Amino acid sequence: MTEQLWHPQTYSKHAEFVSELGTPVIDLLSIRPGGRVLDLGCGDGRLTQKQVEAGYRVTAVDSSSQKIEAGKARGIDAYRMDACKVSFNQEFDAVFSSAALQWITDTDSMLHCVQQSLIANEQCFGEFGGRGNVYELYSALENILVSRGYASEEFMSPMYLPFAEECSDNLENNGLKVESIELFERPTPLSGDMANWYRVFAQKAHSRITEIMWREIMDKIRDELRLYLYDVVNSRWMADYVRLRFSARKTSSDY
Repeated sequence: MTEQLWHPQTYSKHAEFVSELGTPVIDLLSIRPGGRVLDLGCGDGRLTQKQVEAGYRVTAVDSSSQKIEAGKARGIDAYRMDACKVSFNQEFDAVFSSAALQWITDTDSMLHCVQQSLIANEQCFGEFGGRGNVYELYSALENILVSRGYASEEFMSPMYLPFAEECSDNLENNGLKVESIELFERPTPLSGDMANWYRVFAQKAHSRITEIMWREIMDKIRDELRLYLYDVVNSRWMADYVRLRFSARKTSSDY
């Protein structure tokens, strides 16, 4: 996965909407209770816990040691693993992922691991950021950093944000037959000030900038984005989320 820092308490406080909005993705699961599920990029384990409560036997993996500890505290069977290097071999009836795959830029390695983890003819499904996801939020920060002479790659973690067609091709090329795929806009209310969102999801930048400079940048971004991302009626900031939801099935054991 790409470089991104996660602090479970901050994440839980300011990004609780991630697991709440990911709950409908579980409805795509077509296996019977008791089936084995691999939760890829499990985060703090909230959605994993919902799968366990539904009667599934779930193994959860994430690249963040902090999030794995948070998952274990919930009683989740969780392990720190790189999604591009998991070594399960035809052990799962389903692979599930929510709000994680956008952080994995080596998609072929990741999908190969997903394909290898599944029993033949079984299902992988999930939802993550698609093309256009948080474009306004990230562009505002990147433009300010570049205007101050910084190279964007120093501060911005690269993400995989494909169109539906690109994602479909990647799945098919890695032995996963697409059953459904949809790219859709989902404007999302934020918890409190927009600066809280940046503290969670732009930590690569936040960790390398003085607090005084950070507050100055946040003031500029608020002024720039108020017209686009502030919900005046409900007095709240919004995130310009675009999601890509998919379901696919393993086509071969010999891929």
